[in-house]
Amino acid sequence: NRIVSVTPAFTRNTGYTLADLSGADPKILSSGHTSPETYQTLWACLKETGFWQGELSDRRKNGTTYPKWATISVIRDENGEVTHHIASFTDISERKAAEERIHQLAHHDALTGLLNRFSLESRLEQALLSARREQEKLAVMFIDMDHFKLINDTLGHHLGDRLLIEVANRLRRCVRESDMIARPGGDEFVVVLTGLREGMLAAATAAKIVDALSQPYRIENHVLHTSPSVGISIFPSDGNDADDLMKDADTAMYE
Repeated sequence: NRIVSVTPAFTRNTGYTLADLSGADPKILSSGHTSPETYQTLWACLKETGFWQGELSDRRKNGTTYPKWATISVIRDENGEVTHHIASFTDISERKAAEERIHQLAHHDALTGLLNRFSLESRLEQALLSARREQEKLAVMFIDMDHFKLINDTLGHHLGDRLLIEVANRLRRCVRESDMIARPGGDEFVVVLTGLREGMLAAATAAKIVDALSQPYRIENHVLHTSPSVGISIFPSDGNDADDLMKDADTAMYE
């Protein structure tokens, strides 16, 4: 399992020449990000079928890592003994980046980067399963920014968008990483607090959010003033499923 030959294309892609690698174990190329299970499967397939293909993460000579789709074949002599392995690969960095962009667009709000309505619903269902299993409480908050339409109509959508981005940033600072923040649309936001032992803990977070979102917003040459209306529903006392909790929190916000 020692490198004996590389192609010019390999050198162009990785920066390594044969002089760098001759006699070295191929693991010298590894970035350390590929799971041990992948390598175990790789060697098992080569032993059983003489062929493997799959995704690996490797490192170039300059230290940058990249994903590649690799194909490895076993070469045997006339006696059936393994003499060589031939590995070829394609750099799939651009494909992976495109997949990530598509995933981001499908699951996140394009303006703020928060979860969109689709992701919120699916993640809320998962959080409810966990809350039932752990016998914990969960809070759903609906948040609406007061007078946003007036700001948007008088100062323009550009400033309105900047305001929504700043609201999203402030919300992130008010909750834990394990909690969820979503923007279903317009100036409405939803926060889901998970792993609560007491439902009243949601009120403390809500007070923190009201204080943070009520501070003046300095955007370009304007100082904008707005404040949030917040409605809260608690699992399981206010609802047992996502639909009921969302409706109750929405109703509480408007009241």
